[in-house]
Amino acid sequence: MNTPRRVYALPHDDPRVVDDAPSAFEHTIFTRTDPLATFDAITDLSNEANWFPDFVDAGWETAAPHGPGSVRWYQTDAVWLREHFLRWDPGVRLTFAASAISLPFVTTFGEDYRFTPTSDGTRLDWRISYTPRAIFRPLHPIIRPYFGRTFRIAARRLEEALGTPEANAFGARDGVTPVRRFRSTP
Repeated sequence: MNTPRRVYALPHDDPRVVDDAPSAFEHTIFTRTDPLATFDAITDLSNEANWFPDFVDAGWETAAPHGPGSVRWYQTDAVWLREHFLRWDPGVRLTFAASAISLPFVTTFGEDYRFTPTSDGTRLDWRISYTPRAIFRPLHPIIRPYFGRTFRIAARRLEEALGTPEANAFGARDGVTPVRRFRSTP
């Protein structure tokens, strides 16, 4: 694990830090894999480089089997995070909140994934939420598009991997063409 020399602690023990954060990116993705397979694709770290841009490395700090209370670290080109999983309901819901971050831009950060079965696969609602740190709020309009772009690319790649026969990176089965919805709150 490549822990940065300086990390900033974040609150992480309550799902409300994710659910109630004032800023968020939201994506809806339709996959052709069932909810459990979609959940597994997201939680299997060996798949990260296939769909998350700028991914560098990640690892579990807690032993398998993973569930609520599990901890992993995650590194991209831009940021290092320690993630605490608050909800782990395979094929239904997955939520984590960051407990540490290498850049002090936010006071909370987390992600929530909701998996809903459809007749042809899964509807995945993915919410990335955060609270900008007060000192960085003037820079928020400049920094936000960069992170928004990163998560849009990730949503598109995940959709392609799980929803189209051409990519089929995680063993997607034949079915419907995926549709994407993106919404952002400042």
